[in-house]
Amino acid sequence: MSLSERVAASLHPDAKVVTLDIETQRGVWSAWGPVTKFLPAARCLVPPRILCIAAKWANDDKLIFRAAWDDNDSTAYERMLTMAWKLLNDAHAVVTYNGDRFDLGFIELECGKIGLGRPVPYKSIDLYKVTRKFTKGATYKSLDWSARQWLRDSKITHGGSDLWDDIRYGTRDQKRAAQKTMREYCCKDVELTERLLLEAYLPWTNINVGLFRQHADDDQVMVCTKCGKEGTLNREGMTFTGAFGYRVYRCSSCKSLSRGKRAKVTTELRGT
Repeated sequence: MSLSERVAASLHPDAKVVTLDIETQRGVWSAWGPVTKFLPAARCLVPPRILCIAAKWANDDKLIFRAAWDDNDSTAYERMLTMAWKLLNDAHAVVTYNGDRFDLGFIELECGKIGLGRPVPYKSIDLYKVTRKFTKGATYKSLDWSARQWLRDSKITHGGSDLWDDIRYGTRDQKRAAQKTMREYCCKDVELTERLLLEAYLPWTNINVGLFRQHADDDQVMVCTKCGKEGTLNREGMTFTGAFGYRVYRCSSCKSLSRGKRAKVTTELRGT
């Protein structure tokens, strides 16, 4: 059994963690020439939109995919957004790569425009931020580079900008071929993002799976904060703030560190 399979199996079944990725279609603007610094809103003929969405729940091998290939297919677009909104609304945590700055905001904006409202608040786990914070020595911060370094895998090559043009302007055969490539590209990104979380970044994330358990108020049960597994914690030492010292525990399953919630040592005086 691989590390990803062991970690996924150890995630508590109450924890609803979904990995998500979107691809967008370019907008269309009217311009006087090929070179311009700024195009005002009045020149936008077709605004950028979400083209397709892929997602996968932890502990579930099924990949979820929805697309709205045609600009004027409002039915397919609303169906895709409704699916995405339900994923966010049901999830305890959403895993993305650069999703805080792009994917999640784009989804919530488009869902709001069709009247779906705000989903139930969820925990965002943006692995791009993990890359920037904890792997500062990385030569590049992209998902493709991270996957190459940590997973010995890579993103699917899509053939450049012609892919988006073929989806919008191509012949019937060109559109079908481009849609197939785009689907594979989006789904591969979800696969790499989930594997990057489970096989590499889990110990560095801000997730606390223990909170998602239905009986998390049982103080007598110690579970790993990252994978939620019981009976795997070993004392590793102490960690200190400016005023308190806490016990540290390492999970033998996912190698993550957790800290006790009660201070074990303190001092009468504080530094100034």
